[in-house]
Amino acid sequence: MNLIFTKKYFEEYREWLLLDMESVSWQSKNKKLFEEFWSLFFLDGIDLKDVIERFSYSDIKIKIGPINSWFNWMCRKFIVFIFLREDLSIRDIAKISEVEASTISSILRDFFVNKYPGKEEYFNQIFQIGNVISPNLNVNFDKIKNDIKVVMPNHGQIDDEIIPSLEITLYEGWAEFVQSLRVDLFHPEYSVKKIKKDYNFYKQINFVQKVLILVFIASLLAYLIQRFNFWYEKNVSDKISIYEPQFLWVDKALKFQQKEDLPNKNFKLNLESIEEAPLEIANLKDELGKEEERTTTESEVVLTSWDALPQDFDFAAQEKSSYEETKKEGYRDSVYGEKKVYRVMMKSVDPLGVKANIAQLMQKYEVNKVGKVKPGTFVPGGLYYNLFVPRKYLKEFLSQVMGVGESVLYESRTSVGNFPGTNKVFIWIKNI
Repeated sequence: MNLIFTKKYFEEYREWLLLDMESVSWQSKNKKLFEEFWSLFFLDGIDLKDVIERFSYSDIKIKIGPINSWFNWMCRKFIVFIFLREDLSIRDIAKISEVEASTISSILRDFFVNKYPGKEEYFNQIFQIGNVISPNLNVNFDKIKNDIKVVMPNHGQIDDEIIPSLEITLYEGWAEFVQSLRVDLFHPEYSVKKIKKDYNFYKQINFVQKVLILVFIASLLAYLIQRFNFWYEKNVSDKISIYEPQFLWVDKALKFQQKEDLPNKNFKLNLESIEEAPLEIANLKDELGKEEERTTTESEVVLTSWDALPQDFDFAAQEKSSYEETKKEGYRDSVYGEKKVYRVMMKSVDPLGVKANIAQLMQKYEVNKVGKVKPGTFVPGGLYYNLFVPRKYLKEFLSQVMGVGESVLYESRTSVGNFPGTNKVFIWIKNI
């Protein structure tokens, strides 16, 4: 069985659709283009399979969503129109059009449910196809008319449908589609299967191209980022200078005192030696207890930055430190103490000039001498200062003094109390 459609048949189908030609042709401005489409698409003498293939062709060619929806709606309505006009069952239509019977039954069910409200249960049952031997495959419109006493609807529109008024000719892709109809559908080697195959091939080629482009862009970005990182690292490393401490102030002439071995005491292992041992031990203790002459240099905490000085000297004076000192026979004893003492070791070729500058600083910052020692007292090799500096001016005073000549600042601890609100500062100026 085969269905051959005439031009008149397609005109009846068009009237049954009730298309709003004013909207479809955009107020009749594109009416000529639409009529050309209709005559090319619904060609006189084609069969049902050809019509279904043309709808498949439109789905391949058109990339615009509204136009695709319009053609899908047209295809579904054409299947319904055939079911209503021809004495064909669902099985017959599926066999001729090569469309799945379940798809056709679903299209018919949707149409009749919307067209005849209240009969939904009947249509759900009559269009239910569960397998290839379902009795519903033999359902035609005559059976439906006899079952529920309905007549053929005089048009295919359903209430509130907007697709019949869709302005499809207004889209730019419409003219291109009509042009493709002129070329493809009348070509001697026209084949929807071949068009689908070519379309799928070009689609795969396009996908591969996009993947290659993305890989290229990703590789280029990775390369550029790597080069930028190398450049940035080199640029930053060139700008960074590493601080290397300079120990120019170290006195290289200093030497460690050699260890002196104490004399060995030999004891005879006899009763007389044992009795004499307490006396020998007492003599040895007296010998070890003697204060030996010190020849080592003093150990200090070297302050290499002004940031090392405390911000609050009142609070700092209460802190404890492992560097502590007291005066003992002219040397420091760093065993205990809670008061901070600062020492400035300075070298100068003009000690008298330095003395004059320090005198001005002492007057400016209200610095007082400690005890009876006159500031700037001459000692072998240079000048000596023993001062009380007001704590509020301490940091500024030390900064000014350090700027007078080549100096090193030390910090230590002492248990000797300072004058309230002051810190003790010693200054040695070595004449070179």
